[in-house]
Amino acid sequence: MNPIKKELKWWANKLFFRSYRYKRIERRHLLPQYSADAAPSVSKGKMVVVMYDGKRNHGGLADRLRGAIYFYALCRETDRRFRLNFIFPFKLETYLIPNTYDWRLKPGELTFNISEARPVFTDTIGITGPREIKWEKNYASKKLRSNTKQLHVYSPFVCADEDFSRYFHDLFRPSPLLEDALRPYREMLGENYISISTRFMELLGDFHEPKAKFKLAPREQEALIDKCLRKVLEIHQQNPGKRVLVTSDSSRFLAACSALPWVYIVDGEIAHSDTADTDNHLKTFLDFWLISEATTVYQIKTGRMYAGNFSYRAANAGNKEFHLIEF
Repeated sequence: MNPIKKELKWWANKLFFRSYRYKRIERRHLLPQYSADAAPSVSKGKMVVVMYDGKRNHGGLADRLRGAIYFYALCRETDRRFRLNFIFPFKLETYLIPNTYDWRLKPGELTFNISEARPVFTDTIGITGPREIKWEKNYASKKLRSNTKQLHVYSPFVCADEDFSRYFHDLFRPSPLLEDALRPYREMLGENYISISTRFMELLGDFHEPKAKFKLAPREQEALIDKCLRKVLEIHQQNPGKRVLVTSDSSRFLAACSALPWVYIVDGEIAHSDTADTDNHLKTFLDFWLISEATTVYQIKTGRMYAGNFSYRAANAGNKEFHLIEF
């Protein structure tokens, strides 16, 4: 098939049948939670509740934060209040608490009464160009114009990057637990450090990734670790005198980097926000917040490695310069 026709067919399938697919998921998997007998909401007025409750796959932390911020921005443009129901596989308030806008649900606010509330399922297709973003905005705006009192949004869309930092700090600040844990790392790193991040997914065989199952052979794993270490050294040489925070989804790579005297690693368990393998996600939030405070943020990628959104969104949150280095 002609490449142009193939692309047009792909877009036609995605854009014209997407709404139907969303409605089918809402009807089959989400609407059964709602009933006419459920208690009504104690609050008045229209509301959007972004739902990270484990009933669907929600993505990693970066995906969840960008989705929440996107719908917070939409609520600011409409006559709806914004709430965030982030309770799976941990409660967000353990690590992040409201800053200038209180997104927490009050007792009795959340309702599953079918006369007041409806689920809204959305997702992204991995292409965030102008056409996709325009489609997402139109779809979400149409939903928010409905007369439904509560819209429960699952798997939200991407957001406009230009306002990410401002909206992020409207919504979030470190909890006392996270603030206490940040203190010693801030003292070690100082105010003039860079961050370098990697996403190996399951390539090195030491991380459970819900959406990837490819694993390299042992010899290829060692070669990949060595190649990435050389890139870390190269970036450090381009930033003389600066300390380096290294974050990764691979404990093996972090162990290799820790031998470098100018590298700093956050201790703790590596976890993915869409799995219930652990109830300790402190390292994830420490990594994110410390990346956001770095002077410059780097993500390195080669071969089958994944670029991801974690370090990119952390850089957005801190309004910092971000570089994706593919080699």
